Amino acid sequence: MSQPSGSSSNRFELSGWHYLLIFSAFALVALVLVSSKYERRQPQFEQQYRGISEMQRHPPGSGGDKGEGSPATPPKPDEPPPAPGPLIVSLRPLMIALALVMVVAWIGIKRKRWQAAAGRGKMADGG
Repeated sequence: MSQPSGSSSNRFELSGWHYLLIFSAFALVALVLVSSKYERRQPQFEQQYRGISEMQRHPPGSGGDKGEGSPATPPKPDEPPPAPGPLIVSLRPLMIALALVMVVAWIGIKRKRWQAAAGRGKMADGG
């Protein structure tokens, strides 16, 4: 027993494009769900980074021109910390990249279906 020729065209086959689309969709949903927590915690890490890099730039006890052991610029305790700017590390580029991967996968699926439909049309016409 052979299968009728019509049953194979009705079967749904998952290709690599389908898996890519599913993976990128789940990854994008996961990023959207995690992004609020990430945006709350990331400024703390970036503030620590800025503090450490500032300390490395002006280490305490580096004399400079003033003489022995005195800091080049004395710390100002009344000065507030700088206002937080935009995040250095953002999830937006990753979200955009995953959205582009989803679009490419969807186009790949559609192209494969169009090619299969064109092949079936040619076979019915003269093949």
